[in-house]
Amino acid sequence: MTPSPDFDWVTVRSMCSPTEVFQRLKLDVKADAEARTRYLLDHNGTYGFTAISNGRSISVFIQGGGVTPGPSVVFTQTEDGISVHDEADNLIFDATLTLSDKGECRLKVDGLELESWQFRKLALEDLFFSNPWVKEKR
Repeated sequence: MTPSPDFDWVTVRSMCSPTEVFQRLKLDVKADAEARTRYLLDHNGTYGFTAISNGRSISVFIQGGGVTPGPSVVFTQTEDGISVHDEADNLIFDATLTLSDKGECRLKVDGLELESWQFRKLALEDLFFSNPWVKEKR
């Protein structure tokens, strides 16, 4: 649905701030780690995932199964959006914030406007679904 002609995009975009988006992202990332761990444990997995928040960052890492130290993904709130790094602090990608044509807050990565779940999938899919015992570059 397209916003009405009198849509106050300036106010809506102001609320689409790195602080606001990151606070919601932290909750969603924790839920993603818990959901993946629950699935693994229900299917006889020997490891899971933990998400630890520390102010302007949240780290997701493998826990258990003899993977020490395991691969991780770190989300960090920046001045303009959110950056995603690996365990060696290598940049995976940066996201800025924007409004979609429907007037919804989106994370913009390499020109693509992503919903929160798409952004989290882009950042966490390799960590959650790759073999943690095979050390490959993500």
